Amino acid sequence: MKYLLIDFGATYIKTGVYNKDIQEYTKGFTATSPFRYADRINKEELLKTLTSLVDNYKDVDGIVICTILGGGYIGDVYHSWKSPDTKSLNCDHTYCMISGLFNSKVHYHHKPFTTNTNYHIGLFEIGKINNKPIYSSLGDTNCVVESLELDEDVKAINMGTGSQVISLDSIERYFPAGRAFLAYQRFFKSLNLDMFELMDKITIDDVLKSTLKVNLAVFPQARMFKDGGSITNIEEDNFTIENLLGSIIKEFVLQYQPHIDNVSKILLVGGIAKKMKILPELFQIYNPSKEFIVVEDGIESTHKGMIKYINKCMV
Repeated sequence: MKYLLIDFGATYIKTGVYNKDIQEYTKGFTATSPFRYADRINKEELLKTLTSLVDNYKDVDGIVICTILGGGYIGDVYHSWKSPDTKSLNCDHTYCMISGLFNSKVHYHHKPFTTNTNYHIGLFEIGKINNKPIYSSLGDTNCVVESLELDEDVKAINMGTGSQVISLDSIERYFPAGRAFLAYQRFFKSLNLDMFELMDKITIDDVLKSTLKVNLAVFPQARMFKDGGSITNIEEDNFTIENLLGSIIKEFVLQYQPHIDNVSKILLVGGIAKKMKILPELFQIYNPSKEFIVVEDGIESTHKGMIKYINKCMV
């Protein structure tokens, strides 16, 4: 059996194929997610997006999807965790994006660390796309958890559009990460500059010498959000691009310190961990007694977790 794996994220959609019979994974392509520039999607657009993705894979036997968590449906419109309207939703009792699309009667989103009997461990057919069966939708963070080897002395920091600190028995959510970076990127783009290209040129020394105080909580769902983000400690000679970017990166790293102080080993997971090459050394400098390891084994962490679910649940 060959399964199309779709990680439907808040910034990118990442695909791959897993052949269960021979335990073989093949990396697919990456596309921009509709949630990169929007916080909601209607069922018609969602089905069109999924159908277009599946059109690229004619020889698969089934489809397994993981999606962003923290949202829900209002009528025929799915509101992601980025939408302010999710505050009115009790998301433990709303369909996930994929289950809701197929009007599945049972909410199959995998959710560890709960005793809620509405959540079922298993993969069940809930509908079809292009005549290919699609199975119960998984949570993207839950798939990352499934991919990791954690114990009482090991935590993971997952860094993508959203960010979480993951331990053996809990997940701390909503650390400002990629979504906060995109807010600053919009400002740089208005000046015809690319913040991410400029960030690639920032050195360890730039970060260590940075002096601005940056509050990255620029969206209502962010941890410690109150009246939006801010930049302070600006003086007449220190408000430069290098100092601003170095300060943003410093604050990004330092925000995790109180949440990893009780373990000695931390796994760095997600797109930001792989792309921002200075991060591991910075984490090490600011936390010298700990060991930091970037998880980079040639396969997306979400896909790795999905494969584990397939191997456990598809008999």
